[in-house]
Parts: sequence; C-alpha cells; structure tokens
Amino acid sequence: MDGRDIRRFREIIGIERDVAARILGVDPRALEAWENGSLELPRTVGLRVALQKMRATYRQLLDVPEGLDAWHQWLTQAVRDIEE
Repeated sequence: MDGRDIRRFREIIGIERDVAARILGVDPRALEAWENGSLELPRTVGLRVALQKMRATYRQLLDVPEGLDAWHQWLTQAVRDIEE
C-alpha cells in the first residue's frame, strides 16, 4: 500500500484530503506528500488506511449474499499487502 492507494480510496469514497487527514490523525500536507509520492508512506499509516477500508468494505459486502466470502478474500489479500 502506498500514497496513491490512499488517494484512490479517498476519491472513491468522496472525502476531501483535509477530512482524510483528520481521520488518519496526520497533517494534510503530509497526506498530500504521500499521495503525490514525494514522501514515503509510514507503515503505521498504511495499516490505519487498510483498517478503515476493511470497515467500509465489510459494511458494503454485508448487503450481498456472497458478501462474507468476498470480504474474507479481500481481507486475506489486504493483510498480505500490509506485510510486504
């Protein structure tokens, strides 16, 4: 996971950078630097983003019959990505 992933996810869910920075507990300028690649994303921030993404994905997937299986597959991949 890198800053581009944060930006994509932020844009998908439709939140402004300032709001995302507040959610992550970081300065908006740091988030901007991560998103544009001028500053490496700290592992702890990547983990927080993954957890927020899991929560949102879980909520969405509960609404479809195959949701829990799909969520489990997504979660397994997310953990692999974090460990890389």
